[in-house]
Amino acid sequence: MTLPLTFTTGMKPLKLIKYPGSKTVLLPEISKIFCDSNKSDFVDVFGGSGVVSLNVEAAKTIYNDLNVDLYNLFKVIKEGPNEFLKRAEYWTKSKEEFLRYGDVLKKVGSINIDEYDKALRTFYQFNVGFGGMGATYRTSKEKSSYTLMKRIVTNFKEISSKVSRWEIENLDYVKIFEKYDSFNTLFFCDPPYSSKKWYEYGFSELDLEKLRQITSSIKGKFLITFDNNDTAAAAVFGKPNKIVEYENQNKKKITPTSYRKYSFYWNAEE
Repeated sequence: MTLPLTFTTGMKPLKLIKYPGSKTVLLPEISKIFCDSNKSDFVDVFGGSGVVSLNVEAAKTIYNDLNVDLYNLFKVIKEGPNEFLKRAEYWTKSKEEFLRYGDVLKKVGSINIDEYDKALRTFYQFNVGFGGMGATYRTSKEKSSYTLMKRIVTNFKEISSKVSRWEIENLDYVKIFEKYDSFNTLFFCDPPYSSKKWYEYGFSELDLEKLRQITSSIKGKFLITFDNNDTAAAAVFGKPNKIVEYENQNKKKITPTSYRKYSFYWNAEE
C-alpha cells in the first residue's frame, strides 16, 4: 500500500471546518500507521471535522459522528455538492455578504429552511467560532474568518470529490464497531476529550473502559489517540505504543517553544 498522496506531494491537508482537538498535525503519523496495517477500509469513528478522513487515502472510507449537524453537513456535500457550493459562493462573494450572513443567522426563522441551509449554517459557525460554540478561536497565525472560508470554498471541489466516495454514518461508537468490523478494517478513534465541554456528546471513564473492551476483541485493527495529559485514558489503556510531540499552534510564539504530546495506541503493525 502506498503512502497517501497528501503527504507524498507536499500539498497542504484538505480542511472543511475548524474543530476543537482536530488532528491535522498528526496526519502523517496516522497515515503511516494505516498504510502499514495493510487494511483497505478506514473507519473514522469520531469523525468530527473530517480532516483525517479527507487526508488518509483508503479504498473505502467511513466517516461517523454522533453530532447530527456534522452528519448533515457531510451528507449534503456528498449528495448535493453543487447546490451547497452555489449557496456558499453566494455568501462569500464579498466580505459584506459574509457579514450579512452572520446577521441573518441571528434572526430566528430566517435560516434552516432546508438541509442545505442547515449545512451552510454548520459550515459557517464552526469556522467563525471555536467548535461552532460562538467563542472566538484564532491563533496568532490565522487570517480572518472570511479569508478562511473563501479559501475553503475555492478548494471545495477537491473536498467534495473526496466526500463523494465516503460512507457517512450518524451512529454511537459501539454500533459503528458492530457494523463495520472485519479483517479489512482499521478503526481510527479520537474520542472527545473527557475533561472538556467542547462537544455535544461527552466521553466518560465508563466509555473509555467500553472502548478498551471493544478494541481488544475486534477482527480488524485499531488506532486510538489521546492527549498525553489525559490521566483517565492512561489509567484505562496503560502505556502507549508511542508518544508524538509537536509544537503547540494555539499558543503565541514564546521562548522556550510550547509543545503538546499525544499518546498513540494501536494493534496494527507499524
